[in-house]
Amino acid sequence: MSKKKWIIIAASILLVVAIGVGLGVGLGIGLKSSEDPRSYYADDSVYVHIGSEYKDKFLAREFTVEDFSWDNVERLKYYFGFNDSHPDYGLICVYLKEHGMKQVEEAIEHFSSLEFVESAIKVGIFYFD
Repeated sequence: MSKKKWIIIAASILLVVAIGVGLGVGLGIGLKSSEDPRSYYADDSVYVHIGSEYKDKFLAREFTVEDFSWDNVERLKYYFGFNDSHPDYGLICVYLKEHGMKQVEEAIEHFSSLEFVESAIKVGIFYFD
């Protein structure tokens, strides 16, 4: 076998290995172990969908921490809502004073019982190491 063919074969093998390693690293970046699904959710906040009956109050940003009647509410952050892409609800992120998945579950249960809340859900997150 000529030296030129040997170099082409070696370079091809290295290229295949490099691509395989790159894909493996690229697909795995930032994902926590699938054994712990809690790692995909924030432990300090909850998304709350505001019902359409409260559109005006949402658009005026009149909801306050006190409206949520929960001692563990630190602050609110208005996101989007009642626009072309989300015409039926508004989205507020409610940040909790005390963190933990138990606190998130309790907050979801409580917020879901409020009359202006259409639904309350966990905040999905991605980790990048």
